[in-house]
Amino acid sequence: TRASGQFSTAYGNIEDIVYTIDFVLATGEKVTLGKAPRAASGPDLRHLALGAEGTHGVVTSVTLSLRRQPELRQFSAWYCADMATGFRAQREIIQQDWKPPVMRQYDASEVARLFPDHERDDSGLILLVHEGPAARVEAELEAIQNIMAGLGLAAADAAAAVHWMGHRNNVPEWRDLLYQGLIADTIEVSGSWSQIDAIYHNVVAALKAVPDCVNASAHSSHVYRSGINLYFTFACMPGDTQVMGDRYLESWDRALTATALAGGGIAHHHGSGRLRRDYLHHDLGESGVTLMRRIKNALDPQGILNPGNLLPPLSDH
Repeated sequence: TRASGQFSTAYGNIEDIVYTIDFVLATGEKVTLGKAPRAASGPDLRHLALGAEGTHGVVTSVTLSLRRQPELRQFSAWYCADMATGFRAQREIIQQDWKPPVMRQYDASEVARLFPDHERDDSGLILLVHEGPAARVEAELEAIQNIMAGLGLAAADAAAAVHWMGHRNNVPEWRDLLYQGLIADTIEVSGSWSQIDAIYHNVVAALKAVPDCVNASAHSSHVYRSGINLYFTFACMPGDTQVMGDRYLESWDRALTATALAGGGIAHHHGSGRLRRDYLHHDLGESGVTLMRRIKNALDPQGILNPGNLLPPLSDH
C-alpha cells in the first residue's frame, strides 16, 4: 500500500526501507526485484509491487534495509495558536534539515479528545520524538527550541509526547463505535506547504456539512521538505442506523473532493483500495489511470489478481 510508519519523517516510508521483493506474477513466473543498495538498471521494478495492493502479483518475501537502535530518545511538545502556525513551525524545522522521527500536530478538537490533561484554550499541540546519537539529539532539541521560540510557540509538557508514545496503538474497535451508534473512520491526504492550510479548513468544513456529523478533526503525522500529510477523523451519529452507510460514503466523498479541489493528494499512506479507486484520477489524471490499467493488463491479462481493487471499473471512467 506504499505505507508509512509513525517514525517516517526521519526513517522514510516503505519505499525507502524495502531492499528486495520476491514476487510471483499471474503467470506463475517468479521474479526478484532489487539486488543492490541502489541501481540505475532502468526503472525500479520494486514499484510494480509497492502500492499495487495485490493487483500485479503475490509477494512471497521481502528483505528490508535495517537501522541500528538509537543511542538516545527524548521528547518535546509545543502549543500552536492555530494549525497554520504549527505548519509554519514544522516547515521551518524540516527545511533547516532537522529530522525528528516523529512530528505530530493536533488541532484543538483532537487535543481535547486525546490529550485532555494538556488542553490550553483553543491551541493545537505539536508532539516531537527526537532520537539518534546523543550529541545530535541534544543539538536538535536546542535548534528546535530556538525555532519554536522565534515563531512564538510556547512549550508544552513533554509528558504529552511520552503519553502518546506509550498509548499510540490503543484505538477503539469498530464494534465499540457501532454499539454507541457511531459510524467513523480516518482519511489521510497530503498537500504542499502552500496548500495544506486550505486543505485542512476545507475538509473539516466539508465533513461538518454531512448530516449527523458529531466530529470532524485532524492531525498531521508525516513531514517532508515539500509538504505534509493530514489525517482526518470523522464520526456521524444518525438516529436511523439504516443510513449509516450513506453517511460513511458521503463523508469520504466530501473529504476527498475537497482535498482534490484544494490541489492536494487524495491518498497518503493507507493505500487506495476500493474506497478511493473512483477518485484516483484526481491524483493521476485520466491518462495516468489509463497507463496504470495498461500495466495491470500486461502483468495480469486475465484479471485474476485482486479484481476490483485500486482501479475503477471501465464502466465508471
